[in-house]
Amino acid sequence: MLDFLVDFLDRFDYPQEAKKAFYDCYNALMADGASKEVVNKHLENYSLGNEYNHDSMLYQIKTEATRIGIPWQTAQLLMVILLSKYLKEKYKEKGIEEQVWVDTVGDFKCKLYECHKVYHIWGSFVGWWWKDFFSMKIFALGRLQYEMKLFDKEYKDENVHLTPDMKAISIHIPSSGPLTKELREDSYRRAKEFFKDYFGDQPTLFMCSSWLLFPAHEEMIPKSNIVDFMHDFNIFESTESEKFGELWRIFDDKYSLPYEELPRDTSMRRAYAERLCAGKKLGKGIGFFIR
Repeated sequence: MLDFLVDFLDRFDYPQEAKKAFYDCYNALMADGASKEVVNKHLENYSLGNEYNHDSMLYQIKTEATRIGIPWQTAQLLMVILLSKYLKEKYKEKGIEEQVWVDTVGDFKCKLYECHKVYHIWGSFVGWWWKDFFSMKIFALGRLQYEMKLFDKEYKDENVHLTPDMKAISIHIPSSGPLTKELREDSYRRAKEFFKDYFGDQPTLFMCSSWLLFPAHEEMIPKSNIVDFMHDFNIFESTESEKFGELWRIFDDKYSLPYEELPRDTSMRRAYAERLCAGKKLGKGIGFFIR
């Protein structure tokens, strides 16, 4: 597994400091009898198709990492990277091209940087997020990720009637760079082809529930890629709330500062800081489109 880890970190061009953190973590886990047993148990269960439990893996790895004095965030992301060796094999068994695996596990690096920006640790604090990656319910295709699920909403207008039992693919947006029209359209095209058997005779129904679809962005950050992304959708629901749990995505480790002290070095940060200082709420939107 060490050879796979080395190759993975090189292939995806992880920072040298992060590589060292993962190597140190791997060696520490392997040097301790109990933690080594836990690591190997979960790798074996997933590789053989046994009763792999992602939540149990995260809990046990966190327990072992804490016991032997290494960052649990590093240990959990290390385990996800090691497990991806067998995810790649499962893709191959199902005839899924390797590029889909490359796009999908590229998400690990996004979460790596998020964790380092927020907590200054090379690892991940959202290991739970990859549960459906390993059950092969979420795939990345180019810039965006797609989760197979039911629409679970009722929507009707003069042109379309959508029911809760209709199949859909829910879009997730990793923090991997610009969200340009060209990259989005390329991803939508790939998704329509990739999921054609899933939808059968039904049109490809894309949906998204995200803070990125917050309607107030039209005023807050006009002419941005985010607003352009919003225009891909029919946004039919939106909510605002007193507590907004996504501030860390915008302000990194400064997200808990008093509003007047939030950094304003980007248009997004400036817009969010000014809205918060004005006593206005933040929120999200839910939208769909059909291809």
